[in-house]
Amino acid sequence: MSVTYSGNVNRRSGGAISLLNVAQQAPEAVTANSNSGLASISTNITTLTDGAWVVDVVGCGNMGSFTTTTSGMVERYGEENTTSVSSAGSTKPVASAGSTTMSWDHSNANRLTHSLAAFAPAP
Repeated sequence: MSVTYSGNVNRRSGGAISLLNVAQQAPEAVTANSNSGLASISTNITTLTDGAWVVDVVGCGNMGSFTTTTSGMVERYGEENTTSVSSAGSTKPVASAGSTTMSWDHSNANRLTHSLAAFAPAP
């Protein structure tokens, strides 16, 4: 997956994960969400195949820590760096195709952003 910024960026924070048994193709669905001044963010995505994996990344313009708040999410990384930003990422298996939600709380929220991608399982 690649990241494309929609404006000027002066600080970044991120991580990486690997997935097994995922179809080697583009994501079957992607979505993004953002807010300002709230301590939590929640984003829905609709998977197209049974057994899909949803991968997300969440970022904040302040230092602090993220906590998952949706059942089934597994945090894969979390980063807080000295440039006053923080991020985290998780995965969530989705047994039956359809809408699912990924949600996070932040300890010192400001300018939250959230991106999700759904990947079909390998045949």
